[in-house]
Order: sequence, then structure tokens, then C-alpha cells
Amino acid sequence: MSATAQRCVLAVDVGGSAVKFGYATSASQLQSIRTVPIQDLPQGGGVLDGIAELTRMALAESPQGLRPAAIGIVVPGIVDAKSGIGRLSIMLGWRDAPIQKRIGEASGLPVALGHDVSAAAVAEGAYGAGRGHHDWVFLALGTGLGSALMLNGVPYRGSNGWGGELSHIVVDPEGPPCRCAKRGCLEVLASASGISARFADITGETIGAAEVAARAASGHAAAEQVWDTAVSALITVLAMAVESLNPSAVIVGGGMAQAGPQLLDPLKDGLATQVAWVRPSPIVIPAELGVFAGVHGAALLGLNVLGHGELQ
Repeated sequence: MSATAQRCVLAVDVGGSAVKFGYATSASQLQSIRTVPIQDLPQGGGVLDGIAELTRMALAESPQGLRPAAIGIVVPGIVDAKSGIGRLSIMLGWRDAPIQKRIGEASGLPVALGHDVSAAAVAEGAYGAGRGHHDWVFLALGTGLGSALMLNGVPYRGSNGWGGELSHIVVDPEGPPCRCAKRGCLEVLASASGISARFADITGETIGAAEVAARAASGHAAAEQVWDTAVSALITVLAMAVESLNPSAVIVGGGMAQAGPQLLDPLKDGLATQVAWVRPSPIVIPAELGVFAGVHGAALLGLNVLGHGELQ
């Protein structure tokens, strides 16, 4: 690698079904973003070992003219960023995973660890749909369901890292079982995997959430039932957050945000109805950074490790 190569950060966003990564000289500028499904991670160990090996590969394949100087990595679940440990991820099946240490050993670089949705929300506040807002709710609708409560521009994570999570609030106590051992949680009703599973329960056919949404839009009865249940569950839980925090915006990211008005319009109307005394109602808008908001957030973490907003 050329000695004159520009320093950059390797930004890694670990999700429930895929790992996204890219190379950043600033948090708003990412290059060579790639997505690797979890099942395609290098084999030979657990998920964390696979992520570590993917990190080594990503460093070796850095774009010409760039030299990674730090790594920012964000993961789901309960995250102890100060200790560099992933305390719990139901989706990825780990508990007390030494993520910062493992990735540091694999890369030989300084590593910053963060919570995926909180990092995405911070990036949206800096470069995306959260600009101009002090208090807002960020909702990440993907394979799983994550959220962050942004209070005065800072994510609220509570006393042990679980604060701001709306995913396991019970909407229907008699609803389908959730991986957390409860029933009828928001995640099991309104995440992409939950929507797909509910449709399969009713019809015996396995399709993705995007196809369920498309069929619902065309009048398919079972798809309409599943989609309407998901949206209703989201409205119920978001209304609690709006009544408690009085945010100015609800920002929706993740793959399901690509449903656009089919999702956002009923969320906006439902919130306006359920919290009619809160005026003005919070705006409901898509994340500007899209499905890569978490990668931008990971880039910010890595840049902060080096004390630079831009690397030269």
C-alpha cells in the first residue's frame, strides 16, 4: 500500500441478517459499501469469529489510495460500549461477546464499538433526516426491529444499555411467541421477519415482507391482515413514546422504510389520532441515509477514536 494513501475508517454495521461495511474519510462520505449475508460469513467459528475474519478481509481489500487507520463497528442488542462488550443479542445468539477485543486482535487497529440503531440515529441527526430536531424517535425496521430515543440530540440508553428499545414492548399478550420468551412483542408483529412469519402461519406460503406489502396493496386478504396488524402495533407503541417524550419527529429507517407511503402515511395518521392532544403531531419521515445509516454511524465512531471529523 502506498505510503501516501489517505487514512480512512473501516465502518462495519452488523445486522440480524447481514453485515454492511464501507470505507470512510468522513462520516458523510462512504466508499465501496458491501453487504455480506450472515450465512455467508467466513466459516470455522461462531458469528463473532466470522465477523473478525470478514474484517481482516475488508482491510486487505481496501480501495486503492485508502489506508484504514481505525475501525468503527456497531451491533444490535445490549451493548456496553465502554467495556467493548456485546452484552446480549437475541438475534445473533451471543452473550458477553468481547467484540472490541476480538476485532482489535484481528485487525491490529483501534476499534470503537457502539449500538447499531443508536449510531444510525446519531448519523441521521448529523447528516440526515434528524437535522434541525432536538428530540426524535428513530425506528429501524429490518429483519429485526430496533429503536433509539434521541433526547437533545443524544441517544438515551438507560442504566445498562437497553434504554430506548421499543422492540419488546408487548402489544398483544396472546400474540405469537417472541425469541425473548414473551408473546406478542412489537418485534414479532412488525419486523420484516415477523411479518413474513405471520403470513406463513396464515397461508403456509413463505415470502418476504416486501412481497407481503405488495400483495396487501393489491388487496390480498391475508397480506392485508398481516400488514394492518404490523402497522397497528407500530402505532400503538410509537404513541406511547410520543405521549411520554413529545418528540418533533419519528424517523423510520431499515429495509421496510422502502414501503414508503404505504407504511409512513398510516403511521402519521394513526399517531395523529391516538395522541390528538399533542400538537403539532410529530412528523413521520424516512431516514435520509436509508439502509446504510448504521454504516455512517459506525464511521462516526471510528473517526471519533482518531479525533478527526475528516482524515488526511
